[in-house]
Amino acid sequence: MASPFRELTEAQIAAINARNRAHRIYRNLDQERPGRKEVYQGSTEVVETQPTHLDSKNRGISEESEPLKFTFPFPPTVNTYWKRSKNGQMHLSSRAIEFRERVTIQMRAAFRAGVIQPTGRLAVLVLVYPPDRRKRDLDNLGKSLLDALQHSGLIRDDADIDDLRFLRRERVPGGKVDVEVKSL
Repeated sequence: MASPFRELTEAQIAAINARNRAHRIYRNLDQERPGRKEVYQGSTEVVETQPTHLDSKNRGISEESEPLKFTFPFPPTVNTYWKRSKNGQMHLSSRAIEFRERVTIQMRAAFRAGVIQPTGRLAVLVLVYPPDRRKRDLDNLGKSLLDALQHSGLIRDDADIDDLRFLRRERVPGGKVDVEVKSL
C-alpha cells in the first residue's frame, strides 16, 4: 500500500533540517519550559520520507495547511489510567505508562522527520476505532490521549485546545485512534 504522505524534494529536506537545527538551538536556550528538550535530542537529519506539513513556501504549519494526522493504539480509559499503591498514593498504571511511551516514540520520529509543533489555539479531532463491541464512553479516552500528546510534545498544553471532538467509527481488531491536530 502506498504511503498517503507526499514525497519530499531535496530542497524541502534541507529546509526541514536547517529549521530543526535552528529550533533546537533556540529551545536549548529556553529555560522557561524544562523537560521539553528530550523531544529534540538525537539526529535531526531526515533519513527517509516521513509525514511533514509544509505550506507552499516550506514554512511549516500555517493557517492553510492540512491538519497533522497520526494513528495511535487504543488508549486506556480514565478508569484504568490511575492505580493506587499499597500505601494509598495514586500513580499512573503500567498500561498508561506503556501507552504514553508508545505515543512519545512515534512523535519523536515525526519531529525528527520535520513535523512542527502547532502553536496557538488548537482544534483536535479524534476518530475512535474500538477493539470490541463493549459499550464505551468516548469521554473516558480523552484524559490518557491528551496527556500522552502533551507529554510527547505534540501539544504544549491541553488547555490550548478550543475545539475537541471524539467520533466513534467501526470496530478494528486491537482498536486504534486517529488524531488530527490543527492550529485555529
